[in-house]
Amino acid sequence: GARWGWHPEWDVRAVIVKANDDLRQEQFAMQLITVFEQIWSEARLPLLLRPYAILATSPTAGLIEFVPDAVSLATIRSRGYGSLHAFFLAAFQGPDSPAYRAAQFAFVRSMAAYSVVCYLLQIKDRHDGNLLLDRSGAVLHIDFGYMLGRRMNEVVQFESAPFKVTQDHVQVMGGPNSPGYHKYMALAIQGFLSARQKAQRIVGLVQTMQVGATLPCLVGGPVVIEELLARLGVDKTEKECVDAFVALHQEALGSWRTPAYDLLQKLLGM
Repeated sequence: GARWGWHPEWDVRAVIVKANDDLRQEQFAMQLITVFEQIWSEARLPLLLRPYAILATSPTAGLIEFVPDAVSLATIRSRGYGSLHAFFLAAFQGPDSPAYRAAQFAFVRSMAAYSVVCYLLQIKDRHDGNLLLDRSGAVLHIDFGYMLGRRMNEVVQFESAPFKVTQDHVQVMGGPNSPGYHKYMALAIQGFLSARQKAQRIVGLVQTMQVGATLPCLVGGPVVIEELLARLGVDKTEKECVDAFVALHQEALGSWRTPAYDLLQKLLGM
């Protein structure tokens, strides 16, 4: 047996070894995502994030935990499914099965969680290759090269939507007037307000990392913090925050650029 197998926290995980790649910003992103997970757990909100372990062992190497039983949305589409909804119907035994309802709820919970995180941290480059779907139906995000103060180049400023929620995603939830979509909105709003209440925990971690930082996402200096505080709505009333957040969803669903951005990535082979 393993030397530490007796320990209650002992575990075996598969990892991807990365060379000639700086994982320090990825590791920082995962630290922030873990803070969100903790905040929502303490608030007893059923929002679903999937942090995975990242360890930068040097500025040019590190380890990334392998996420099992997950496939990118781009891969799903490449297998001939015309929509994510079509895949869910095929994979989870039809709309009336318990398996489908469980997968749909996992999808709703995870989409709500990552919508809040992606908006507050300004995580970009959210094409279908960077969104994974696991066997439970939950979405998880990978690749955090563009966030906070690190802006994207002009080619991919195509991606102007505040976060990645498309008509296709809403269809999986049951449609725009369905209980599933209403649950998504309720969870996203609750998650946003809960994060806002604990704003200092989120902002404090970013400020701590800014001290002597060389991470691309923190190069903006004080502006990074000012913009984060503005997105958290610390100077607004709760009602103003909710109204603004709902308006962002309407903007996201009305954005033609989101599906166009996925097409752009496909054409570029990204």
